[in-house]
Amino acid sequence: MKKTIFTLVTFLCGLNLFAQWVRVIPNPAQESLTSVRFFNDSIGYAVGNGGTILKTVNAGTSWSLLTTNTTQTFLTVFPTSKDTVFAAGNGGLLTRSVDGGLNWYSLTTGTPKNIYSLHFLSSQVGYAATGDQIKTGTETLSSGTIYKTTDGGFNWTSVLNAASPYRTVHFINEQIGFAGGDSANGIVKTINGGQNWQNLTLPNFENNTILSLQFVNANLGYAVGSRGVMYKTINGGSNWTKTTIDTNATLFSVHFTDTDTGYAVGSNVEGIIYKTVDGGTTWTNQKFSISVIMRGVYFTPTKTGYVVGRFNGGVAGIWRQQGNFVPINSGVNDLTTDMFSVYPNPFTNNISIQLSQLEKANYSIRDLNGKEVKNGVVGANHPTIELETLTTGFYVVTLVSGTYVQHIKVIKE
Repeated sequence: MKKTIFTLVTFLCGLNLFAQWVRVIPNPAQESLTSVRFFNDSIGYAVGNGGTILKTVNAGTSWSLLTTNTTQTFLTVFPTSKDTVFAAGNGGLLTRSVDGGLNWYSLTTGTPKNIYSLHFLSSQVGYAATGDQIKTGTETLSSGTIYKTTDGGFNWTSVLNAASPYRTVHFINEQIGFAGGDSANGIVKTINGGQNWQNLTLPNFENNTILSLQFVNANLGYAVGSRGVMYKTINGGSNWTKTTIDTNATLFSVHFTDTDTGYAVGSNVEGIIYKTVDGGTTWTNQKFSISVIMRGVYFTPTKTGYVVGRFNGGVAGIWRQQGNFVPINSGVNDLTTDMFSVYPNPFTNNISIQLSQLEKANYSIRDLNGKEVKNGVVGANHPTIELETLTTGFYVVTLVSGTYVQHIKVIKE
């Protein structure tokens, strides 16, 4: 029995990683989402088009649509405490709440440039990456600025100016920080709190754009952007190596949970979530067979992951990663969502599928070796699956309906 249990856990841990992501429902936003960030394991925010700010206080199980009194697009969000959160976006849009999102107060950096990224070291000290591109006839005028505040966003000082937009900013501590942007900027570094900046050399960076960067520690950092590029440094930015994950993709966001495991999200016709478990040497595409754009990824301290984006047509999407294995001591377990349930469990001959609000679902049943033993379609009018011919033991039922995927362990006696 112990060997059988170990085999089951091993098999479930090896399931396709896409099945670990589920779209959170219901979703109160009807606008595209661009960024997501959590303060702790429970409290998080997602922002997007039409002045949308969503908040969860229960680790993403449900989200509330907050009142912001704007219809402009938010591009970035950064909570600094359970009550204080900043959000920013197009046209210099910048707002702050100090009561958990109940009320929002407008701030300004003093420029109408788009604010693509925020990074705060405390509720008082923070940085903003900004830029704009203005077309005048056949000419496009571009500029970018990094701003710093030391009083909670009331006043901002320009600490770096450039001829093209900055798209992302990330600080390791009060002194050391990085910013990235369009091809003219690449990645820059400060070691004195933004007073001075150094241009870093990126190999084969022509005509690319850095859209997101993150440092796991003072030495190890990653950056992603257009044309599916990923850059990595192991010496604090002095040297970078380049990996092309997908030449046809735009990678909007990157997040590493430790030195080896990381995720990059974006779009290449279909939504993509790439995962690495070897520090970026190789990447696996956790493919979405749906037309979406993944714009932001974030993991909480306990490594629960969230991805935000939109479907074609602009409907918002929030996806959550639920974990890596099924607990062995419970009867019915799911890795992704509670849209389905199976009964009886354990069973002797047949099982029935409860579909919740869904009309039908495709199913696949596999044994401990991963061999498919049966597949088909179940619906509200035909919920029963006949399994008299199966031998006794453990099986995994996979149910798929649209974007919802669920794995359920069942036992035949």
